[in-house]
Amino acid sequence: MSFFFPWQLKLAEIYLKNKNKIYANIIYGSNGVGKFEFAFSYAASLLCESDHDSIACGICVSCKLIAKNNHPDLKLIYPEYMNKFEISIEGKIFRYIDIIENNHLSKEIRIQQIRDLLPWLNITAHRGRKKIIIIHSANCLNEISSNALLKILEEPPLGVVFLIVTNILHKLSPTIISRCQLIHLPIPAKNVSLNWLSNATKLDSLNIEKYLAFTGGAPLKSFFLIKSSNDICPMWIMELLCNIYENKNFKLYSFLDVNFDKMSLFEWIDFFQKLYFDLMLTKFNDDVRYFIEIKNTILKISNKIDISSIMNMIIYLNNKNLLINNNNNINARLLVNVLLQKIISQIK
Repeated sequence: MSFFFPWQLKLAEIYLKNKNKIYANIIYGSNGVGKFEFAFSYAASLLCESDHDSIACGICVSCKLIAKNNHPDLKLIYPEYMNKFEISIEGKIFRYIDIIENNHLSKEIRIQQIRDLLPWLNITAHRGRKKIIIIHSANCLNEISSNALLKILEEPPLGVVFLIVTNILHKLSPTIISRCQLIHLPIPAKNVSLNWLSNATKLDSLNIEKYLAFTGGAPLKSFFLIKSSNDICPMWIMELLCNIYENKNFKLYSFLDVNFDKMSLFEWIDFFQKLYFDLMLTKFNDDVRYFIEIKNTILKISNKIDISSIMNMIIYLNNKNLLINNNNNINARLLVNVLLQKIISQIK
């Protein structure tokens, strides 16, 4: 049983020193830095029955219950369209929450999920210590469930600790934020991520750097991308960009027939956002950040688009990203089709 990723240990030790003083925490940071592992390990450390004030021992009864996902004093809440997974890295088990590819599942944390906590909150802790609630992707709380959570936070039951996890802090209610201690998980230092990924994937440093660049320095996102055996920029994406740039007789519908299902809608939007961010960087004579392998193609495309079109597209993509995060009824293929048509029209 392992607790915390290597880049989280020092931060965890700092906050665990005050673990008996704070009853509500917001853990926030970018995707791919291990926010759920931090929250889960923090909970394990609070519930640990060994005589210490630091990280969970991994061998007491409480830690063994945690390892079996069977601790009666730990509750986990997240949106229906997500699920909890475990991975083994160098013989150590780590945990994460990820999206289930099913558009029919709710993307919200609903009021009933908060109400279901109430009977559990009012009983004594089974192990005689604290009770912990982890709310993952708390930015998915709707207005009603957010108000219900706030009511609990305003009159917190004795011995209950909330660990509220989000990657979009500003989407939480300001009143909820004001009731909590903020724990920010930054992107790890590059050398720390390189060392961990080198041991975890056995890949050489040069290739790892490319993955880290593409994921914005997020080690877990890089790890999963490497393990999926996917290229940073697949050949079909390179061909797409080259065809758009060269103004060939590009058959968009035929292209989507073959390639649309190779990425989820979230991945398509992420791809477009990274592409236009790199295009913006080149306009300011800066190096590309994400698509390092096709830098020359990015430069050629950049020369054919004016800066105002790039900025407008970035705003448009941000709005679409918000839309798909708050709507279950998006026609994914139609949206990708429209985005590609907009790009083609800008480059011509």
